[in-house]
Amino acid sequence: LVIASTYSCMASLREGQGEQGQALELYERALAVELATLGDAHPDIAKRYSDIAALHAKGGELGLALECQEKACAVEVKAYGEEHSRVASRYTAMAALCTKQSSHDRALELYDKALAIKTRKLGEGHPDVAALYNNMAMAQRAAGCYDQAIDLLERALQTLSATLGSEHVAVATVHDNMARVCYERGDYDRAFGFFRRTLAILSAALGEDHPHVASTYDNMVHLLIKQCGDGHLTSL
Repeated sequence: LVIASTYSCMASLREGQGEQGQALELYERALAVELATLGDAHPDIAKRYSDIAALHAKGGELGLALECQEKACAVEVKAYGEEHSRVASRYTAMAALCTKQSSHDRALELYDKALAIKTRKLGEGHPDVAALYNNMAMAQRAAGCYDQAIDLLERALQTLSATLGSEHVAVATVHDNMARVCYERGDYDRAFGFFRRTLAILSAALGEDHPHVASTYDNMVHLLIKQCGDGHLTSL
């Protein structure tokens, strides 16, 4: 295992230097050593598959990344059981890759599996469950299912406001996502209202000079240009 750890450290260094091909080769060497010594049901094997998946995803090889995440998931199911939170997190990672591949149905199926585990473990009112609602909403948005996306975001907003407070940055993120969904379905007035709420929360929490605040202003300007034209920008 010392050899595997050395390979892993070398891979991390190569990755940091942008040498993804060499990093991938070193991670695969580490994986081979760990498989030979630990077997295929050890949690460290899942971590190694995850490292390799991240490299593939960074290189745009989403199919290979998903294959590695599936292998990691299989290991974690063996090691922890179907109901473990790590398995739920793995389903979430796989769903995100499926969304990027426009495999929306499979993404939602995986999110549903993650949601079922998280809900049973944590309860409906937990922020982690709200985060999953937010992720599922973005998958629905990518599929063009805007009404479903809004419904999921409203669930996320309700939970996060109740658990973290209505002025939390996580709440601002949901408002921002709701604004984007409303914008894409042509509901510009409602989108602008959500951007305003996002701006108010972020300005109070992060300060007027934060990049996220600047980004929200930029989104509002672009929305006004789309909706009204340059003559209405003074309403900001």
